[in-house]
Amino acid sequence: MAFCIPILPILPITLFLKDMFILRFFLFFLPFQFALSPVAGIDLPLARFSAVIIFLVWFFRGIFRRTFRIPWDLQTAALLSFCFFLGLSVFFANETSWAWRKLFFLISFLPLYLVFIEKLTVSRYRGVILAQSFVLGAFFSAIVGCVQVGLQFFVSAETLFSWWTKNLLPFFLGDAFSSVVAEYPSLLANLSGETIMRASAFFPDPHMHAFFLGIAFPFAVFFAWNEKRALWRWAASIIFVADLLTFSRGAYLGLTFALLGLLVYFLSQQNTNLRKLFLGLGFLGVFLFLPNPVSERFWSSFSQEDTSVSIRMSLYQEAVTHIGEHFWTGVGLGNYPLIVKPSADRRDPIYVHNLWLDLAVEIGVIGTLFLLFFFLRTIILAYTQSEQRPKGFSLAIFCSLLIFFGHSMVETPLFSVQILPILLFVLALGNMSYEQK
Repeated sequence: MAFCIPILPILPITLFLKDMFILRFFLFFLPFQFALSPVAGIDLPLARFSAVIIFLVWFFRGIFRRTFRIPWDLQTAALLSFCFFLGLSVFFANETSWAWRKLFFLISFLPLYLVFIEKLTVSRYRGVILAQSFVLGAFFSAIVGCVQVGLQFFVSAETLFSWWTKNLLPFFLGDAFSSVVAEYPSLLANLSGETIMRASAFFPDPHMHAFFLGIAFPFAVFFAWNEKRALWRWAASIIFVADLLTFSRGAYLGLTFALLGLLVYFLSQQNTNLRKLFLGLGFLGVFLFLPNPVSERFWSSFSQEDTSVSIRMSLYQEAVTHIGEHFWTGVGLGNYPLIVKPSADRRDPIYVHNLWLDLAVEIGVIGTLFLLFFFLRTIILAYTQSEQRPKGFSLAIFCSLLIFFGHSMVETPLFSVQILPILLFVLALGNMSYEQK
């Protein structure tokens, strides 16, 4: 109800705007969305507010024009089944208020999948147009991230961190959320004994920024390759560099998944670009074996001596134990922190650091399997529908989803106001040809 009242006067205005204009602006604006503060201690991200408006505009337009439809197919059934288990888990939560908060957050965004599917099935090239807006937003966000890292040649990381968290993040994240970010400095990393600030731009942490850039990167490469314009070449290059400068090992894992997926694709197709791919893999191999901050960060992912790696392994083992104890229903959406730390605060960043384990422990294994089926089948559809897309676009979708999947093995991005809508957009792209049949 906190955001229902301001929506009412805005809704009639948005009814007169073009659908594609609204969606293009929304996707472009996500990296720069800011938070409203209707009540002290409560942050309302504008992306969440916008997502609700977009769905309501789409819904009422569909009703008035008699064009409203929901695609009743296997993919939609899997997604709705996942939503059912999300709602069911609330009734098994010890702290139901936390569960309801998480559920309302997801409900704010999940209907966007239906909006994207309906708009994309009108014309397959709409997906390309929307993806361009998404990539441009990621491009400008990547520039901010690169500048953020570059500033450390002039000021110390500690000084920059203090200024960034006190002056910029409160506007983009809200006062309450930005104060939590300042207390848990994941924006910083230690490389060779030196503390540096990672490329996070206006995201709450570099991992979410890396998710956003990683999902955008294959589309940027597609536009650079297909349209031969300097803008897209710069976009692809800067996005890639900024993704590396997040120093997120999950980002590197996601890129590895995408490269392996491309290798499988080209081998199966006996593609003429296979030689270029091997050349790229060779360059990457040399880069990773040469001493540099990125390679150091990458190889530390496999070191048991690294504290964060050992902590993650213990988190995974603990989560598997709790999953076995609450196999069917989970501990309740948003209630995992209370299992680990009964005195935990709602904003404490306590989670498993694996999307699929996080979901399994909170909503149960069955509900998680429905989402996993939906996600993996979308990847397969993107892989198999390559002949029905603009040249190379299906590969961009395929690689984008692989990057997300690889990164999700070590992070949980589902409750990010920037990542969830972008994920829904790419999933809709992956199911686009399937829907047109």
